[in-house]
Amino acid sequence: MQRDKHWNKEAFLNFACDRISKDLDWDSIDSGRLHHTCCKAKTFEGKDVIVAVFDRVSVLNDVKEDIKLEKGINNIHEYEVWLYVPQELSFDRSKFPNSKVIRLA
Repeated sequence: MQRDKHWNKEAFLNFACDRISKDLDWDSIDSGRLHHTCCKAKTFEGKDVIVAVFDRVSVLNDVKEDIKLEKGINNIHEYEVWLYVPQELSFDRSKFPNSKVIRLA
């Protein structure tokens, strides 16, 4: 689901995408969506995951909603979610079960 507001600043998104390209198969990612939505991706081993990048807690509800929608669209209810966030960002991890949080400094 696309929104007018971005989930992250351009500089943080660029930084996160650099890391994502080392962690996941970049060719499997629709990177243009990462400004304001999540997307499906693949690990280098071929495992499907959902990726989201955000740098502020004010978008948590949007992130959670879009993850749910992405899982439904792709019928991937059991996929792991990879969240790329700033090191200092504090949020309730229980809102994102079965997730891997990658903190970037």
